[in-house]
Amino acid sequence: DSKYSVEKISPTVNRHGVLVAFNTLDGLKDKFDQVLELIPKRNMLAGLTKVQYVNVLHVILLDEVDNEDATLEKLNVFVAYHKEKMQNHLVRRITFSVKPHLRNVVDASTTYHLYPGIYTFRQSTGYVEDAIVRHMEAPLAYMLELQRLANYSVKTADSKDKNRFFVRAVVRQLEKLDVQSQFDAHPGPERTLVEALNALELAMGSVKSDLPIKNNHVFMNVVPEAVVDPHYLEAVIRILASRYAARLDQLKVSQVELKISAKFNDNAYSIPVRLVAANPTGFVLRVESYVEAHEMRNGAEVAIFSSIGDDVVGEWDNTPVSTPYPVSYPFDVKREAAKRSSDTLYAYDFLELIENASVRNWRKFASDRASKGVATKVPHHLVESKEFVLTNDDTDVELVTRPRGLNDVGMVAWLLTLFTPEVPTGRSVVLISNDITYNAGSFGTREDKLFDLASKYARQHKLPRLYFAANSGARIGMAETVKAKYQVAWKDASDPSKGFEYLYLNKSDYDYFHSVGAIECAHKVTADGEVRYVITDIIGEEKDLGVENLRGSGTIAGESSRAYNDIFTLTYVCGRSVGIGAYLVRLGQRTVQNVTSAPIILTGAWAKTVVVGRGRLGGIPVGVVVTEVRTVEKLTPADPASPTTQEHTVQQAGQVWFPDSAHKTATAIRDFQGEDLPLFIFANWRGFSGGQRDMFDEVLKFGAEIVDGLVNYTQPVFVYIPPFAELRGGAWVVVDPTINSDVMEMYADPQGRGGVLEPAGLIEIKYRKPALLASAHRVDTVLLRLDATLATLAADDVTRSDVLRDIRLRESKLLPIFTQIATHFGDLHDTPGRMKAKDVIRERLESLHQERIAREVTRLGLQDPQAAVVGILHLINQLPDSAREDVVTALRRGSIFARTSSVSQ
Repeated sequence: DSKYSVEKISPTVNRHGVLVAFNTLDGLKDKFDQVLELIPKRNMLAGLTKVQYVNVLHVILLDEVDNEDATLEKLNVFVAYHKEKMQNHLVRRITFSVKPHLRNVVDASTTYHLYPGIYTFRQSTGYVEDAIVRHMEAPLAYMLELQRLANYSVKTADSKDKNRFFVRAVVRQLEKLDVQSQFDAHPGPERTLVEALNALELAMGSVKSDLPIKNNHVFMNVVPEAVVDPHYLEAVIRILASRYAARLDQLKVSQVELKISAKFNDNAYSIPVRLVAANPTGFVLRVESYVEAHEMRNGAEVAIFSSIGDDVVGEWDNTPVSTPYPVSYPFDVKREAAKRSSDTLYAYDFLELIENASVRNWRKFASDRASKGVATKVPHHLVESKEFVLTNDDTDVELVTRPRGLNDVGMVAWLLTLFTPEVPTGRSVVLISNDITYNAGSFGTREDKLFDLASKYARQHKLPRLYFAANSGARIGMAETVKAKYQVAWKDASDPSKGFEYLYLNKSDYDYFHSVGAIECAHKVTADGEVRYVITDIIGEEKDLGVENLRGSGTIAGESSRAYNDIFTLTYVCGRSVGIGAYLVRLGQRTVQNVTSAPIILTGAWAKTVVVGRGRLGGIPVGVVVTEVRTVEKLTPADPASPTTQEHTVQQAGQVWFPDSAHKTATAIRDFQGEDLPLFIFANWRGFSGGQRDMFDEVLKFGAEIVDGLVNYTQPVFVYIPPFAELRGGAWVVVDPTINSDVMEMYADPQGRGGVLEPAGLIEIKYRKPALLASAHRVDTVLLRLDATLATLAADDVTRSDVLRDIRLRESKLLPIFTQIATHFGDLHDTPGRMKAKDVIRERLESLHQERIAREVTRLGLQDPQAAVVGILHLINQLPDSAREDVVTALRRGSIFARTSSVSQ
């Protein structure tokens, strides 16, 4: 009976315990003084050197029906009345056992109605009921280590995030079984575990709360001492946790803890041994083993956990035994977010799975070798990892060893060294993974950079490259600071339903945004006595809002295509993979897909074909790819060999790549490359077709072939967004100039547009109804006046409801027009001005110029090792006399191109 072990009682002290039974509490009242006389008073106890409360009193009320609230009220009154008498007799605690009331039982079909209500009043709390041990046997309550629940309220209380149950149980029997069955059946612990899970299931079912129940904990304390090896105990809890894994997961049990006083042989002292089983990833069962050791801290002896086992240091190692359970465990939030987002794992947990797979491989290998009489030495470490981390300027990566979860980017990458039975000295691989818990795993510029540099490292060192895909495509965003400041120029200020003319900033806001490069305003106007700066391009203070992410996506698409050609690539689709994520999967070619919750999604509308051909620009032959913008019918004829088929027609809208048109584009690019033609792509695509049939028809495959074709292109490639055209999403990714920056350039007409999503889709995500209404309340003069009136009214003012009604009517009237305003605001993020500011296009052009293509053809011709001799002679004739002899000498040495380059400079 040492609940909190506040102070040890010397074994030389004579302690007294009294157990009495009465029919009712009234009967106890009449005889209580006689009961106390059975316990000596404080001056009559031998061995006491100071006042210590050492005696205990148990009272059984045989016929007193336990209606909990009424019983507690009567017991509180009784104990308070006799408080001083119990102190005189040094009563440490008094415990009442009361007959249960059947209506209080959760489930009458169980045996719970056989257990009494137990209420304990302790001297240390002023003889107030100790609610934490209610309905627990007082002599054994300390074995449940309830002090470790100090971080939790033991009463039912609402929590802002979740509820959590702790099940504590005592194992009273530990049967010793024969050797053959000892690893198959464990009646004592297993029976207690099953009872604990049954109790937990009932308790969870009785909770009336919409809050989730998570991280439940089961603790079992074995009463009998046992002569047992710790490895056997570890096997027991591992088998039980595996056997009941499905139920533990169903009941949201995160940890099972077993404590036992174990002797390692018959003559040894017993040592408290504790084993903790947890499976945070859902795939790898961890079992940590501890013994309770003692050390001096701050002049006092403290019991601490000390890890035992094969060089495995547990999370509790070197912490006091009384340490309260944490409210949450490391990475719980991340793991829940990953599971909720796409039913996948937290990125850093994959390292543990890989290590566990290595352990299993070695165990099987060692077992096979042992059966042949060959001993096997397993390496000390099976997996070594170093993480790729971007440098401060995001231009390079460095390899570091650091704790998990410190990433500040939604992409993580490691250099892994795997010690396998096939290569016990270790083999290295590069593993890249999306962190779906960071901005939904979307691709921003820093994510693209880390992916690109890690993949290049793998290519440079000829290492296999693994990619674990779980993402939401390219990142999208809006300039929130500008959104909070722009103003609207109405066509008729008294009637906003007539529309607006433009969006503008006042002078002070313009000065600030212009100074930080967040805005471009083509001109200023003066209206109503106010200087207005008309917004033409929104660049934004924030990072990663649109086309810059597509530029990075194009870069890693080209890198993935090169990686497949140079090294071994493998992709595991462990969660949903959208847009550029889907293309990276296809470009890596070798793919393993989680069939349950890892769709490969390509966003886009229904597609039609493209127009390809050959032409001349300024007399220079070129290949041309042009978008078809009209809706055309695709006819699929009936199969003559199958009488059940019939001809059918499908309507295909323009501006979208369909499987057949993507295949046609990739084929044309390959043909133009074979003909050494410069390539013009007049880009006007909203994306790739994303229907289920199109995915089945391999639209990703043909889109990836476009990237492959551009990666290998050696003639100039010009991508041009014509007037009133748009290039979005995956369509931008496969023609981005960073795919092959040596030969590709991109231009846009001032009336062209480019972005991840169309403005209408963007505002559905980033400018929803609450934000629209907030803008209306900031801009509309009528709403501003109504808001000011409402602020002056008291909560019980009778006119308040009228003002609120006027506000709602005004909001409903303005909502359609502010949807148009938001669409225009989103469109201002997609302008060529922003593209140029983010350096994703070379220039804004109103027409193409033949001089540029002529220059690029010449430049690339000089770099071509197969350049015609006549071209080289023509170049030599153009050089000054002073340089001509050096070039001829260099030509003879085979370094003509290096020399011509230096002469040109």
